[in-house]
Parts: sequence; structure tokens; C-alpha cells
Amino acid sequence: MRATMIGIAALAALAGVSRAAVCSTRAECEKTRDWIVSATGKPGLGAMMDRAIGSRSDEAWAARPMSNFKDTDKKWCPDASYWELVPATVANVKPGVTAWTGSCFQNMRATMHWSAPDEVTITMSGTNPTELLCGDLYILSTRFEERWVYLEELSPNATVTFGNLNGSRKDDVTNGGVSTLVMPCGLVGSVESLVKTLSLFLGEGQAVFESNMDFLEEKGVLPKGNPAFNTTQAVDASLIKSGDYFAILRLDGLDPMIGFGTGGATGHSTVAVWQGEGADRKLYVVESTDADPIGKVYWPPPYGIIRHEYSEWIKLAEAAEYHVALLPVKPDLVFDEDKFWTWYGTVEGEGYGYSRMLLSFLDTADPQRSLPEPMDDQVEKWLLQMLDTVLPYNASDPHAKVTAYRMLIMGANKRLGTDCYDVACLQAVLAPQNRTLGSVLAMPELDSYTYFGSEEMVCSEFAARVWQHGFGSQLPVFQGSEQTPKDNYQFAIYDPDHFDASNCPVGLHTTPNGNYCQLMGQWNLPLKGYNSIVPYANINNHCESQWPSYNRCPGGGTACQC
Repeated sequence: MRATMIGIAALAALAGVSRAAVCSTRAECEKTRDWIVSATGKPGLGAMMDRAIGSRSDEAWAARPMSNFKDTDKKWCPDASYWELVPATVANVKPGVTAWTGSCFQNMRATMHWSAPDEVTITMSGTNPTELLCGDLYILSTRFEERWVYLEELSPNATVTFGNLNGSRKDDVTNGGVSTLVMPCGLVGSVESLVKTLSLFLGEGQAVFESNMDFLEEKGVLPKGNPAFNTTQAVDASLIKSGDYFAILRLDGLDPMIGFGTGGATGHSTVAVWQGEGADRKLYVVESTDADPIGKVYWPPPYGIIRHEYSEWIKLAEAAEYHVALLPVKPDLVFDEDKFWTWYGTVEGEGYGYSRMLLSFLDTADPQRSLPEPMDDQVEKWLLQMLDTVLPYNASDPHAKVTAYRMLIMGANKRLGTDCYDVACLQAVLAPQNRTLGSVLAMPELDSYTYFGSEEMVCSEFAARVWQHGFGSQLPVFQGSEQTPKDNYQFAIYDPDHFDASNCPVGLHTTPNGNYCQLMGQWNLPLKGYNSIVPYANINNHCESQWPSYNRCPGGGTACQC
């Protein structure tokens, strides 16, 4: 991971800091590609750049170096921004002629024929360019492999071959064709989007925090012009009850991505619980946490499901530059501390639930739609093929890294009762049933699922299960694994009148559904929808959560099959 990030950081430095082109000539681009591969030891990192370099003719390089075609190449995405890297489907190419309208060329054609018993050849051509020297970056993908093609006004034709098509590979092309996708921001726009996205992760301190604040504001997760806060206060422990919730955001690493993925202002969840009697009674903050995935050190080990005394936790949270808001639960909710601590003893020390993260947050109103939204079946096929290639799942290695790819495979196996090691195996099971992998992954994640023989949990699931064990039958039965940090702070379980100016002199947030108190953070932490949705049985099991609103259905209406 470190080597990969170093290589990508180099690309960011080359292209993003000065907002110059990554390279201006074929030789420069090849040199940059070689440096990235050498620095990381990962040839795949230079693959996209390599394909783009190779697809441009010598005449095209002479007529238009990359530094000169930035604006026209980005006509359809003039302000390439964060995460604009997901391609869109334009065609599904099968034997014969397939036509569509492109961004650069008004008339696009792809002719496909079997050039050998185990080989297909696709010839692509574009006519009637919409702009002088415009271009489109295409991806041709099967379930097993993909090709990248860059067509531009000076090089409007390309030929692509898929060979060694035997067995399931041949069946895939015969029955499903070849998916044709286009990168929405073109070649340069895609690189610029990559660079801007990487600014959310790379570097240290204020620059990264400000990039993430800009990102969350741009995506509508936080309001534009969110004001500064720059205050730290510790609410006295006597004002905190067992079950009270801490809503948390750190403006780098995984937290902003969780906020973006769920539409919430926070990325971490913890709960306060008292233990003991009399003079021995102590307030703890319990949570499921982990080291930062890209190696930043801001929270000390041990990791996983842990607890800290409240006074110690506040100091750690301040040192970690957290944004923290305290949400007190209603006084009529009685927390059974003994029952909770008995359960906690069975899970303390378990790992952070990366194996759940992708699957527990993926919900959709229509179970036939693949995820995350918006993503159609052709894009899904390409993405999973890429995961097959980049992140192979070595089932024989007990220490194999838990990758996003492996999580998807394990989650699908849980839902299907299969024992597959790759996407091709899963799709072979699903194809006769006319089902997509997306529809399977949209099935609810159950608390009873275990991965690697342990009860690993992400932070928001752990918080929800703390409430389940502490409040018992006072709450309806639901899957803690289906709750996001946003869901947790939107539950209507909080005391609207606990905080006022007397016990929260600074950081008091007044909302239509009650008050909460911000304890620390550089910026204001607005929790849209705070205390607004009454929990109901099986809440959020099949609820739509689509950008930019990510609204769940209040009250469990049938409109989203909750």
C-alpha cells in the first residue's frame, strides 16, 4: 500500500500541484509511466497511461501534445472533480455493427466479427467530430479482460482483438457481447479527477483537511461555507448517560469517504457506557476502530473493539483532531449495563469489520439494480473484471490481505451459500438464474454473518449493537450491520432538551428535533436529520440511499421496502 501511494503521489505531484499536464510528449509520458512502475513495483499502475500513450499516433502527438489539448479533451467534463472516474455504458457490442453517439464523434460505429474460432476482432471508427482535436477514452470489457482505446479527431479508428476465447470465455462473448464504456472526463480529465481525488488522502495537516472539507461541501454532504468552530470542551461525565452517542468526523483518511458514501456528516461512531458502582464507577467510551488504511498514525493501538475511560478518550480525540458531537439518549430509555458488559466481554478485542463495510452500506429500493448507484450491469461487469485482475483472491493463503474484492466474494458466498473464490464462479451460478451480482449484494447484511470466524464490526454497526444489548426490547429488532453513522444520528432516540446554553456554553446546535453539543473540531459539525427517524423493525434493510440526498424512507413506508 505504501509503495502504491508513493507512486500515485508522484503522479499527483507531476499533474496536480501546478495543474500542468502529466506529460507533453510520448517520450515524457513513457518516462513518467516507467518511473511510476519502478517506484511501486506494480506494473498495473501504469496500465491506463500506457494504453493512452500507445493509442495515439505519432501524427497526433506532433499535432497536439497533451499539454495543448486539455480544454478540448475535457469539453464534456470542463471541471473534472473528485471521484469522476466511473465510466458510463455506451454500447454492448455483438457480431455485426453497433452504433452510438459519442461525446467527441457524433457517429460512432463498432464492427465485431469472429476472426478465428477462438478470437473476435472489433473495429471502432468515429466520424463527424463535434470539436477540433477532441477525443474519447473507451473501455472494451468482457467478464475476463478489458482493452482501453483512445479515439481522437486525428486518430478516429482503432482495432481491438480478444483472443484465446475458449470455454466460459467464449460463452461470455457469445452470449453477453463486449461491453463498451466511456470515461466521462476523457483522458486528461480522468487524470485530473484522479489527482484531485488523491488530494483527499495524500499529504498531512491543514491542506488535506481543507481538501476534504471542499470535497464534502461540493458533494452536498456538508453545507457550502460551513463555518469554523475551533473549540474544545469536555462535558462533565455526570451529564453523560450509558447509551449516549458520540458522532465523529476526522477530515482525512476513511471518514470523509464514509460520509460521501452514506450522505452523512460523520465517519465514526462511539458510545458512552458506565461500569461499576459507588467509588469504583467509571465512564467508558466503547468503539470499533482501526489504524488508518493509508498509514497515518493518529490513534494509538490496540485496535478493533476497545474501550477507554472517558477522560482519556477525550484527550486522544483532541490529539487526533476529531470533530466530536455528543448526542444524549432519551431519559426514558433504560440501559442495562450488566447485560451490555456481559456481551461486550465476548467481543472485546475482535477486529474492525472491513469485511462488512462495503456490504452493510449498500442498499437499494429496487433489488434488481446493481450497486453502488448509479451503476449498470455493463459497468459492474467491467469493475468486477478489474478487481479479478488487480486483487486476486488466494483462498489457500490464510493471511491473504482483506481487499474490497475479497469482501465482495465473501459477502456473496454468505448470501448464496456458495464457496466461490472469484467473480467468474459467482456469475456462473447467477447466470442460469438470470440474476446479477448487484442484486445479490443488495440483500441485507445480517448480524449473524461472521467472517474469518470472528464477530468483526465496523464502528456504526458496533454502536447499534451496543444499543441492542443495552436497551433490549425497548428498541425494535433490526440489523445493526445495516446502519451507517448517518443512520445512527438520525434515529429518534435522543433527548431534545438535554443540552442548553447552561451545560453547553459553546457548540450548542439547535435543530428542529432537539439540541446536541459539539465538543471539539476545527469546523462546525451539522447533523442533517438529527433525531428524526423513529426506529422500526428491520430498519434500512432495503432502503434507497442514492447521491446526493441519500434519504432513507421515514417510518418504514412500502415505497422503499423497508
